[in-house]
Amino acid sequence: MSFSTDAESSGVAPTMLVETDNIWRSSFMAAIVTRIE
Repeated sequence: MSFSTDAESSGVAPTMLVETDNIWRSSFMAAIVTRIE
């Protein structure tokens, strides 16, 4: 995972990665809830 290493060293990217991860989690959870319903 060279991208992770680059993100950790850059300082700005980690924040973007966290926001993207939160969006992905929200979408993933929404998909699970929709599938259950």
